[in-house]
Amino acid sequence: MSIPYSKDFVKELTTIIKSEIGAHLQDGVADLKSRQNKRVIIPNNAIYVEIARNNLTDVFEDKSSPRPLIIMPFIFEPNNPQEVAIWLGFVARFENDKQGQGLSLISISISLIRGSQTKSYILRAEWDSRSIANADHAQPHWHAIPGRPLFDDPSEGRWSNVQSNLHLAMCAKWRAIADEGNFSHAHQFQEKDVISWVTKTLKYARGQMEQCLKNYPMTENVGKEMFF
Repeated sequence: MSIPYSKDFVKELTTIIKSEIGAHLQDGVADLKSRQNKRVIIPNNAIYVEIARNNLTDVFEDKSSPRPLIIMPFIFEPNNPQEVAIWLGFVARFENDKQGQGLSLISISISLIRGSQTKSYILRAEWDSRSIANADHAQPHWHAIPGRPLFDDPSEGRWSNVQSNLHLAMCAKWRAIADEGNFSHAHQFQEKDVISWVTKTLKYARGQMEQCLKNYPMTENVGKEMFF
């Protein structure tokens, strides 16, 4: 089921982000001429809803995306509240639906970036409608970012490529399906579900990241590489 672009829906997303990180969202029409690379051509009518720029935001260049990611401080270092420990990026993408009924939600992406000065991608939570039909990947899912390998493989570096194709399911309903040969891990958009998913993913991510920072605090004797 598609979710049409509406000011009310965007406003509700805005309220969620603001309550979690004190930021607000803005939407804008992508520029087709300047927003393309060999993998992706963004439709001229695509609308992106993302964290708005303000005096706390930064821009993160993500090589896997044709668009720079605007990021906002999400969690600060426990021992240094002036230093950002985890940044947050948020993007909701709307495009013309196949029935030509206007703009519909295509995907939502929540990114976690580690580091104050030198920034590194950690994880990305995604829900994308484009691959639901063939169910190649779990939807929604956690995506492990290849720039920060989970598996240390300095001799070959092959796990970096493998990791880019990992889509780790988020609360798939496997337990409720008796037929093991016909289970589903890709779920369609429902507006109330998307709102709940964004809210709870942000809260869960904050809790997990804060626990990691508590257990592995930054000190003079512990380098940044000890955590993520």
